[in-house]
Amino acid sequence: MSFRRHRTFVVAWLTALLVAVAALALPATGLAAETGAIEGTVTGEGAGGLAGVEVCAEEEAEEAFVPCVKTVAGGAYEIPNVPEGEYTVEFWPEGQNFVRQFYDEASTRAASTAVPVTEGTTTTGIDAVLEKGAKINGVVTAAATGLPVSGVEVCAFGTTLFSFGCGTTNVSGAYTIVGLAGDRYEVWFEPPSGQNLVPAEYALGLVTVAAKGEANGVNQALVSGGQISGTVRLAATGAPLAGVRVCLVEAEVPETLGCLTSPASGAYRFLGLWNAGYKVVFSAEPKEIFDQHPVVDAYPTQWWQGAGVFATATPIAITPPAIVTGIDASLGPPPAAIVTPSPTTTAPLPVKKVVKKPLKCRKGFAKRKVCGKARCVRVHKAPKHKHRHKKKS
Repeated sequence: MSFRRHRTFVVAWLTALLVAVAALALPATGLAAETGAIEGTVTGEGAGGLAGVEVCAEEEAEEAFVPCVKTVAGGAYEIPNVPEGEYTVEFWPEGQNFVRQFYDEASTRAASTAVPVTEGTTTTGIDAVLEKGAKINGVVTAAATGLPVSGVEVCAFGTTLFSFGCGTTNVSGAYTIVGLAGDRYEVWFEPPSGQNLVPAEYALGLVTVAAKGEANGVNQALVSGGQISGTVRLAATGAPLAGVRVCLVEAEVPETLGCLTSPASGAYRFLGLWNAGYKVVFSAEPKEIFDQHPVVDAYPTQWWQGAGVFATATPIAITPPAIVTGIDASLGPPPAAIVTPSPTTTAPLPVKKVVKKPLKCRKGFAKRKVCGKARCVRVHKAPKHKHRHKKKS
């Protein structure tokens, strides 16, 4: 073996050995290189350790993404592989009747204590004792029939505190929202898809609930919504067109409320509409309006009554429970090849439930994604924090 080959072999062997030794030298807590960890225990007032509480760490300076974890039996948790920095730690007991909290016993991010993390160490003792929460209860019915409505999402948003929660009605129309702090709440009722009911705020205004208290009888009767329907046809022959995207937008701004695709019959319907003005667009380009499931075809964009752009489109006024029909479109010229389904039976009329009125937040609040949904949350400016922590090497 030549000196060069022998040297190459020795260097490669030593490199592999050093890598193996370095791997063995890593802490047993699952720390990756250049990261630390945060650990602690979450208990509930009068309940001991709480399992299933989501614990999240958000970096103060750069907002680095760190995956959240959930507490195990007994309330213990560990957030591994946390980049070095200072973090706000939040405890979220969703679905349990305890109040959301920031470390250290703070009700807001601004009042929280920063948790520093350094490379190769675990910051321990980041514990939380969650206070017992308040509740809001009620029953939701349909105003037209008086019958209970199941599947309605009911959400409460605090007006002074960063407190909110949601519940869903059962087959009896009953719901309970848990885990609230004492505050005055805006309560919002959102009907399920497929029912012609209008989303609404609580009819009697703000709901006051004391800390650890209960507000009962927060009932709501949902009114029937308006409807818009029509048929999409080929201009040259008058034949119904399948596969055309039809979208409903607000009359004042081009904000999409819902879209659907026409079937072989060309017919469509939007329901659950509140008292407002609307515009309907056919075969819109993806860049023109927002559509989660756009369909690209060879037809030009057309707004109802032949307009080519949003600004000149004719608005459609709806006063529930009015049903406006004849919102049709004749599209052309035809593409080189028309792709239409060939059902063996008559296709049902596609119906699109307008899920809710676009979320608009008042001054001091901003849109944030909470549990996967857009919510209005109070904006707080975080001041400098004092450090209260323990470290474990």
